Amino acid sequence: MSTKANCYLIGGTRVLTQCATRLLDAGVTIEGVLSRDPAVVAWADAQGVPVHDPSGDLMALLSERPFDYLFSMVNFRILPGAVLDLPKIAAINFHDGPLPRYSGSHVPAWALYEGAPRHAATWHLMTEAVDA
Repeated sequence: MSTKANCYLIGGTRVLTQCATRLLDAGVTIEGVLSRDPAVVAWADAQGVPVHDPSGDLMALLSERPFDYLFSMVNFRILPGAVLDLPKIAAINFHDGPLPRYSGSHVPAWALYEGAPRHAATWHLMTEAVDA
């Protein structure tokens, strides 16, 4: 008997809503979204996905039930190691540039400023070291 994967999402923008839609389409259960982004909140409400305060007690919230994945997309809160250890499978971050070349914030702007001929996004396992 197989069980569906489940996850929490933290962050904002259309990156989160587009990825969340694909997760739902793939049969993944989204247990909750941690966001204050009005577009994300509206998307979650329309999908019947619970919305939580991203600045609240993440340990308390995310410890309520087991889950497989934590996805962080356009999230500016640094998540402590104890939170990253909660998912059964992985805590995964979306970074809007190729790592390690473009770490930090405003990555697409820096790539444009430097005249980069190509650009990419990176999905990576999260560790306590940011963008590592």
